[in-house]
Amino acid sequence: MKNEILYVGIFKFPDKNAAAIVVRGVADALNAVGYTVTFIPDNYAGPKGTDRTRPPLQRLSTAVRRGFDILITSSTYFKQLESVDWQRVAAVFCYPGSAALVWRLMHTCRKHSVPLIVHSVEWYDPKYTLGGQFGPLAFDSEFRMRWLQQCAGNVMCISSYLTQYYANKGCNVIRVPPVIGIDMDRNCAEVLPATAISSGHVSLVYAGVPGGKELFSEIIAGVKAARERGIDVSLSLVGVTKEKLSEILINSGTPEASLENITCHGWLPRREDALQIIADSDFSVILRDTKRSSMALFPFKFVESYCLGVPVIANATTDIPEYLRDGREGYLLSEPTAAALEGAIVRASHLTIEEKKQMRIQARLRAQKCFGYQNFVQPLAKFISSARPCE
Repeated sequence: MKNEILYVGIFKFPDKNAAAIVVRGVADALNAVGYTVTFIPDNYAGPKGTDRTRPPLQRLSTAVRRGFDILITSSTYFKQLESVDWQRVAAVFCYPGSAALVWRLMHTCRKHSVPLIVHSVEWYDPKYTLGGQFGPLAFDSEFRMRWLQQCAGNVMCISSYLTQYYANKGCNVIRVPPVIGIDMDRNCAEVLPATAISSGHVSLVYAGVPGGKELFSEIIAGVKAARERGIDVSLSLVGVTKEKLSEILINSGTPEASLENITCHGWLPRREDALQIIADSDFSVILRDTKRSSMALFPFKFVESYCLGVPVIANATTDIPEYLRDGREGYLLSEPTAAALEGAIVRASHLTIEEKKQMRIQARLRAQKCFGYQNFVQPLAKFISSARPCE
């Protein structure tokens, strides 16, 4: 009986990257369908010792070898596939890191008459890939997104943008936003963290790795403008160092004096520490341009914030307007500007303690309704049953 799903890709268990958490959520839904999920992750552990203590040429050599394996061979994964009993495999899910991985999995799946399902989660902006828009990573991404994943025939998309794109290409598609295991039968008051909610003060948080999507200069300017109006507002940045933030602000022409009342926590070795900072905040902030790279993905930080009962302030990119109702689970901004964020901070400063608690409860309820993996069990079962073999 074919009741096994292979899940291959760049996720690093248990929670070393967001991909691992997203994959775990989908796997929970597949388990509920009745499949046994076998993970074949990126098991690269890196060199022993701190990388900074190694000679520059040695670090460069390691990076080149690692890049060659990811982009050209993906041999790390296929060594792990050698022991697979293909008679039991119903489908292969691929969370791709390179075109090479998708290409070789297509060949393997064709050989064993098993459908390949590509888990498509974002479309990189070529300008922000290593090597720039004319570099090998940019080419790899565009080749994979525009042609190779279409050839696979089955695409599980994280956003409506990608769903529409691959549906128009004739693919068998399903939209699955970031899903997560979440208690569906417990009262919100029982699971929400006991935070020091206060009226008047507005605490904001951004958690993530700085990239080309976040409009940090607008976030900083919005917080500064609200403070100049006399509003007691603070901002915590998790995953962002002071040096990195200064570099971002200098490049955008924002004065460094704007860093008043902003705390940079940098990268935190324990995920629990980052989650606690988010949980102790009044709102998460997400401000992004409405360009392809922002429309194609769906930010996991949005889902994680809701699950922690933390409302979100965000502008209308990707599918966020579908899940964020202005004034209920946070504030939906009409544009990603400092002025729009300032207006939301002003509104938040007028909330009473009880109103803040109710908004937190609404965020948690929205997480249960929209992002609990239980909601995707039957749709995924139907999708897999209709999956096409590789051409």
